Amino acid sequence: MKFFDFFLFFIKNFLGVFFVFRCLRDLINWFLMSCNWPLHFKCWVLKMTKQEIEALAVKYLEEDNRHASNLKHYVLRFFLIEKEEFNPTNWNSHHSDFIRWLDSVTQIKNKERTLSLGTKRNCLAALNSFYKWLNQNQIISESSRI
Repeated sequence: MKFFDFFLFFIKNFLGVFFVFRCLRDLINWFLMSCNWPLHFKCWVLKMTKQEIEALAVKYLEEDNRHASNLKHYVLRFFLIEKEEFNPTNWNSHHSDFIRWLDSVTQIKNKERTLSLGTKRNCLAALNSFYKWLNQNQIISESSRI
């Protein structure tokens, strides 16, 4: 019975500490979002989550859906799933990896074929367009474009 009591005590305290850190993170996030600090500073201070990046992509696609399929299927797939990089300010460090990955990835509809040169160019255009939108909304700086 002593071990079980110790186990419950440990779990309650661990979850309590986890809850405190989560509340502290949410409080800092609320404070930063209520200030008029540049968003790229907010991204640097707070590591963005996959859901936050996807929400930014949805906002972008609501305004400009010309590159929707390439952005969803290739660009976000590479950065969020393959590289697990959730901060768009760090995406420019994976430029050469992204180009090599585009050379090796297969098409969505036809798994036997790799991407055409036009699709690769459209993926880079989608990424640059997304960078431009992020820059206009003060999330990243101008130098981050590929």
